Amino acid sequence: MALTYSRLPDQAAVIGESSAQKARNVDLVGRPHKQLSSSQAKLRVVLANLTEIQDNYLGYAQSLWCRFREKDLASLGNFAQILSTSPLIVFTSINDHRLPLGLASAIGAKLADRRATFVLSPAWSLEAAGGGPNILGRNVRRHAVAYQRRFQKHSLIIACNTTRESEIMEGAGLQAHLINKNTTVSEKIFRPLQSETIEFDAVYNARFHRVKRHFLAEEIERVAYIGYCAGRRQDLDYALGTIASIRAREPRHRIFNEFADRLPEWMAPDKVNAVYNRAAVGLCLSAIEGANVASMEYLLAGLPVVSTHNRGGRDVFFDPEYCLSVRPDPRAVRDAVDALKARAIPRDYVRARSLAKVQRARARFLDLLNECLTRDGSKSRFGPEWPFLDQPKLGGWATVRDHSAQILGQLERDA
Repeated sequence: MALTYSRLPDQAAVIGESSAQKARNVDLVGRPHKQLSSSQAKLRVVLANLTEIQDNYLGYAQSLWCRFREKDLASLGNFAQILSTSPLIVFTSINDHRLPLGLASAIGAKLADRRATFVLSPAWSLEAAGGGPNILGRNVRRHAVAYQRRFQKHSLIIACNTTRESEIMEGAGLQAHLINKNTTVSEKIFRPLQSETIEFDAVYNARFHRVKRHFLAEEIERVAYIGYCAGRRQDLDYALGTIASIRAREPRHRIFNEFADRLPEWMAPDKVNAVYNRAAVGLCLSAIEGANVASMEYLLAGLPVVSTHNRGGRDVFFDPEYCLSVRPDPRAVRDAVDALKARAIPRDYVRARSLAKVQRARARFLDLLNECLTRDGSKSRFGPEWPFLDQPKLGGWATVRDHSAQILGQLERDA
C-alpha cells in the first residue's frame, strides 16, 4: 500500500510572509508581538526556523510509517461527488494526510481495470513561502506520479487553487489546471437579500481554530460570527477559549450558531446567507489555507471582503475595488473594514463583478470535463450552464466508506 504524507493541515505554519518577518511581527499563533529588541527579534527568527525544521522533519518521518488502513474508511471524511459514471469521473478533495489523492487513494485499486478520472481538489495550499511546493505539495506530487504509473487506465487531474500550484504539479509531468474551488460555490444559495437589515460591521465565517486568527477582529465595533469545531483535544481547548472571548464581547460580537454541549452546531446554507446579509463586510483572516470558500460566499452575497495577506488561493477572484488585503493587525483589519463601508459599493455590483469572473472559470472547467468524456468515447454533456447550482459547492461531505460504496454501487447498477 502507498505511504502517505502525515503533516496535518492544522500543523502548518499559520503566519504568512518570510520566516524572519513572521518571527519579528507575530508569535506562533499569529498574535502581534510587542516591540522587540534586536536580540529578541533574532531569537524569534531562530525559533521560527527551528519550528519550520521540526514541522518538515515530522512530516517526513511520519510519512515513513503512516499507512492508509482499510478501517480508516469508516472515520475519514471527504468532500466528493460523482460527475459521470460512463465514463467514471469523480470530484474529490485532498483533505486528509492518510489519503493524499482523496478517494483515488481509497478505491483506485478496486477500479484498476476500468477507465476512470479523478479530479483532485486540494483543501490546503500546496505552496511553500518561497514559491516551491510545501510538504503537502511534494507528497501529492509524489503519490500522483506513482499512482499514474500503477493505474494506467486512470487519469488524475489536479484542480489547483492558484496558478503557481498548477505550475508545481505540471513540473512533475502531472495534468494540472487552475480550477479554484471557489468556482463551484452556488450563486443561487448565496445572494443579496432585501429582507435583511445590516446590523454588523463585519461577519466572519470560520472554524474556531488558531489558524483562523479570530483575535484580529477584536477591534471592529460589531462582528457576527459563524463557525464550527474540529480536530484534536488541544484544538478544542483553543476553540472553547476563542468562543469564550467572543461571548465576553456580546452583544457587539455575536456567534450565530446554536450550541449543544458547549459546541456550535452546523448551520444550514440559507441561514448562513441570511447572516451574511446582516453584515457590511466579510472577513478572511488566516495566513494560509486553501481557497477559503467563505470568501466567495461573501462576494456572491454582495459583501466586500477584508483579507489578511495569505497563501492558498482565496484572492483569485478578488478585485481591489471591493477587496482589501492588509497586514495581520487588529487595527489594520478594523481600518480596512471602515474603508470598505465608506465606499458604500452596491451589493448587486459586487456580486455581478464576482460572478462574471466565476462564470469564465466555470466554462473552462466544464470544457475540461467534456474533454474527459470525449477522450473516453462519450459525447459532451456538460454546460453551457453550471449544473450544480442547487448545492452550496461541488462535493458533498460523507465518510470515505460511504462515498466508496456509492461509487461502486452506482457502477454495478449501471453495468
